[in-house]
Amino acid sequence: MNPISTPVAERLCRLSLALACLTLAGVATARQAGEPRSWSLPDRRMSAPVVIELEPLDPAALLAEDAQVAALGKGGAALRFAVARPTAVTLHDGGAWTALADGGMIWQTRLRVPGATDLNFVLSATVLPRGATVHFFSSSERYYQGPYTARDLNPEGRLWSPVVPGAEAVVELYLPPDSDPAQLAVPTVNGGYRDLFARKGGPVLKQGTCNIDVVCPQGDPYRDPIRSVAAYSLGGNILCTGTLMMDALASFRPWFLTAAHCGIDNEADADSIVVYWNFESPTCGALSGGSLDQNQAGAAFRAQRDDVDMSLVELDSAPDPAFNVHYSGWDRSGSAPGASVHIHHPGGDEKAISFNDDPLTSTESCIVRGNPPADTHWLIDDYEAGTTEPGSSGSGVWTPAPQSRLVGFLSGGTASCSLTTGFDCYGKFSVAWEGSSAATRLRDWLGGGLVQPPQTVDGSDPPMATFSDGFESP
Repeated sequence: MNPISTPVAERLCRLSLALACLTLAGVATARQAGEPRSWSLPDRRMSAPVVIELEPLDPAALLAEDAQVAALGKGGAALRFAVARPTAVTLHDGGAWTALADGGMIWQTRLRVPGATDLNFVLSATVLPRGATVHFFSSSERYYQGPYTARDLNPEGRLWSPVVPGAEAVVELYLPPDSDPAQLAVPTVNGGYRDLFARKGGPVLKQGTCNIDVVCPQGDPYRDPIRSVAAYSLGGNILCTGTLMMDALASFRPWFLTAAHCGIDNEADADSIVVYWNFESPTCGALSGGSLDQNQAGAAFRAQRDDVDMSLVELDSAPDPAFNVHYSGWDRSGSAPGASVHIHHPGGDEKAISFNDDPLTSTESCIVRGNPPADTHWLIDDYEAGTTEPGSSGSGVWTPAPQSRLVGFLSGGTASCSLTTGFDCYGKFSVAWEGSSAATRLRDWLGGGLVQPPQTVDGSDPPMATFSDGFESP
C-alpha cells in the first residue's frame, strides 16, 4: 500500500501550505512548560514521601566496562550512559498523597540511586484523566520536566522521561478537583553515570579535545543540516545520534534516521526514544555547556536493514516550532562525493562537526562479522578536522556546501582524537533506499509514494504550523 495514500484534495492542501489547511500536531512534545503544581502552593506544605533508595551505582566500574567496549572501536554497541534499577512504586505503594484546599490532589514519590549523576524514569500502566499532569524534578536543584498529560502516553500507558540532574528526583502527579481516578506505576529508574549535566564541580570535558563545536565558524556553511541533527536516548540507558529527514513530497512528517546497531528493532524500542534537540556548546571551543531542555519522547518503528545498518522511525510529533529544526535533504544517487561533512554527538555530548577532504570510497560494513556484502558503506580513511566517537553512531555524512545532502549514516570505525588516522564506515543512503519490503527500505517512506522519486531532495525548514497526521502506512 502507498505509505502516503490520501485523497487528492487533502494532498494538495498539504502541499500548498495554505494556512486554512494547517493544524497543530495532536501529540504534545516534551517540555519545561509549567512548573510542578506543588511548587506553587503558598506554604509548600506537602505530605513528604519516604525516599526510596535503590541499588547504588559504581560509576568508575561502569566507565571501565565501557572503555573496554570502546577499545574495540565504534560500532556494534551503542554508548551506554545509565543502568536500570527496578522499582515497585504505584499510586498505592511507595508515594504520598496531599489534599489541596480546592479539592485537587497531589501524589509524589521520591527515588534515589546513590552514585548516579542523573536519573530518568519509565512510567507504565498509566491512566491520566482530563486535567491530570505528571512532572519529574530534581531534589538537588530547581530543574523539572513537564507537564505530561494523557496525550504523551503510548497506547499501553507507558512514558519514558527525559533526564533530570542528581541522584534523587521526584515524580509528581497532579489531579484537579472532581477528577476521575488515575493509574500510574514507576517500574524502572535509570541511573546515569556520565554526568550529562556536568554538575561535578562545574563543566566536565568528556568528548575528545579535537572535536569542533558546531557553533564555531567552521559550521557556518552548514547551519541548516546542523539543525537537523539530534542526540537521542533509547530505553533510558543508551545514546546515539540521528537526523530529521525530508521526504520527496515535503510533507514534513518527522522521519528520523539513525543506525540499526543502536538497537531500534521494533515498536517497543521506538516508543522508548527521547530526542534532545540543540544540545550544543554556546561558545566555540568549550565542548560543554549545552542544554538538554529541548526534547521530545516517543516514535513509531518504520524500517530497518542490518547489512547497511539503517533504522528509520517516525517521531510521535513534529518538533516544537521553538526548537527551530531543519529537515535534511538527501542524495540517493550513489555517486561518491569528493569530500564530506559529518555532524554528530561524540560521547553523547554537545554537537560537533567534522570534515573529510578526500573522496568517499565504497567498502563493506566495518561492524558486521563474517562475510558482509560488498559496497554497502562509504569509507572515511581519516578526518582532516574533528573526529567521531561512541555516541556518534547513526549520525549523518553530507556532501559539502552548498548542496549539503545526506548520503550515509555512521556505523562505526576506529577514528578518535587519539587516533587521527583512524577510519569510519557509513551505511549508504542509496543502498538503504531499496530492500525486500517497506519494513527494510527507505523508499516507501521518504519517496512519498512517487513512482519515480527524485534522485536528490533539498532540505527545508518546516512551515509555521505542523500538518495533522492523516497518512496511511504500508
